[in-house]
Amino acid sequence: MARGLDHVVVAVRDLDAAAKAWAELGFTVTPENRHAWGTANRLVQLDGFFIEILTVADESLIVEASEGDFSFGAFNRNFLKTRQGASMLVAEGVDPDQDRADFQRLGLTTYAPFSFERVANFK
Repeated sequence: MARGLDHVVVAVRDLDAAAKAWAELGFTVTPENRHAWGTANRLVQLDGFFIEILTVADESLIVEASEGDFSFGAFNRNFLKTRQGASMLVAEGVDPDQDRADFQRLGLTTYAPFSFERVANFK
């Protein structure tokens, strides 16, 4: 069940300031992209891995988590209430159903599947 890393989410309160800091370190940072679930991001794409610099852009779009349902927006909103930094580490996956079964077999908490596929909407 070994998995590589897909990306890390770095939650920040000021997306533009964070993107500027990463750019000053020499990284190329993508334009802002807004998500339908209330967050916005800018990416630092590396070879086979990326860093997602993320903020809450529209709290009114965030759906609260419920029993068995994870909320990416709510998780990162709550994270940002007390700190900034790496909020999530995302492992590679090829088969979501098999991944979920593996995690359940290991006794890990699992949630209903949800998709992050979307059309990029640049600001």
